[in-house]
Formats: sequence, structure tokens, C-alpha cells
Amino acid sequence: MSQNTIPLNLDEIHRRRELTMLFREGTINYVQVDELRSLLEREKAIAEQQGNEAIVVALGFLLGLVIGYLVSKL
Repeated sequence: MSQNTIPLNLDEIHRRRELTMLFREGTINYVQVDELRSLLEREKAIAEQQGNEAIVVALGFLLGLVIGYLVSKL
């Protein structure tokens, strides 16, 4: 199993939720948004491995928003 397809542990899930809330509120900083991107990419890789297309699409959409935010802050 590659590093990118190791399921998130409970602490990482809580952290992703916290970061997602900050992102929604518009109070997330650059370092936090990059951390969120990394966690979402892992979740997307796991969903792809499991063949869960609906989750892959949803995470892909959210990743697009997060990456767009990162680019806008450069």
C-alpha cells in the first residue's frame, strides 16, 4: 500500500474537518490550506482505489476549490 493510500486516522479525520470549516469560513491560512489539500488528495486516492466514483468526483471538486485558493494566494 503506497503512502498516499493509507487511510486517514481519527486525528487526521478531525483535522480535515477542522480545516474544511476554516476553509468554508474563509479564515484558513496558506499552510493550513496546503495541509487540507494533502489530506483531500489522500482521501481521493483511497476512494479511487476502492472504486468509489461518487466520492472521487466530490473530492475532486473540493480539491479544485482548494487548489484554486492556493493559486490565488501566490
